[in-house]
Amino acid sequence: DPRYWLVRGLVQQYSHDFAGALESLSRASQLSPAASEPISWRAAIHMVQANYAQAEAECRRLTPFANLLMARGCSAYVQAATGQLRQAYEGLQVLAVSEGSPGLMLWVRTRLAEMAIRLQRWDEAEQHFR
Repeated sequence: DPRYWLVRGLVQQYSHDFAGALESLSRASQLSPAASEPISWRAAIHMVQANYAQAEAECRRLTPFANLLMARGCSAYVQAATGQLRQAYEGLQVLAVSEGSPGLMLWVRTRLAEMAIRLQRWDEAEQHFR
């Protein structure tokens, strides 16, 4: 069951067993290739490990299976960490008016706030956090 492997991967990730988590999440994707969650979690793990090329590859894999805001948010998060902070922030900010689940919107607004802080745009960061 792909859900088993997803949950297993999340538990491993929370325990900082990143290698095990990546393996479990890959197994979840093998069983359910169109599921976006295992892909996005693999991207997040690669970001934590500063494996930016692998994170971006996961974001590209995510594009056909996730809504535009999630896929673009994934790529913007990588761009912001790899020298394209201003472009990532401005591009994601344009899309942030899109509709998304409350959880996705919280994630996007938090990423935007973090980027605004790094850009020293304090008022914008506060707006995103609110």
